[in-house]
Amino acid sequence: RSTVANLVRLINLPENIQQAVIDGRISGAHARALLPLPTPEMQTAAMNQVIKLTLSVRQTERLVKSLLAEKKPKPKPRKTLPAELAALETQFRDSLGTRVNIEKSSRGKGGKVIIHYYSDEELNSIYDAIVGEDTL
Repeated sequence: RSTVANLVRLINLPENIQQAVIDGRISGAHARALLPLPTPEMQTAAMNQVIKLTLSVRQTERLVKSLLAEKKPKPKPRKTLPAELAALETQFRDSLGTRVNIEKSSRGKGGKVIIHYYSDEELNSIYDAIVGEDTL
């Protein structure tokens, strides 16, 4: 039963990896170790490394684990701002000379204005623009 289940799982792999198993270039266990990789391209690249370096199944599993760890999380998609808030964001940016983000609260009331700065001098100039004094 487990043999059949493992063979069925291999159907989810790209044809070139299935062919490598048939040809004996990698084992079924090597191929199963490649299954967690999210794209056929990543699976094929990993298979090529397995063949080139003659990795064991355990080494293949470690390779897959390291490849998955390298994958960076996707940035959260930014919610589209209403036109009036987008215009305000632009006005802030133009006035302060730096990146500014406006985020509305998920509850619909309020939110926050995020002003980015990249040096102490830039922070001082933002302070001067907002407060109107040279104090920092």
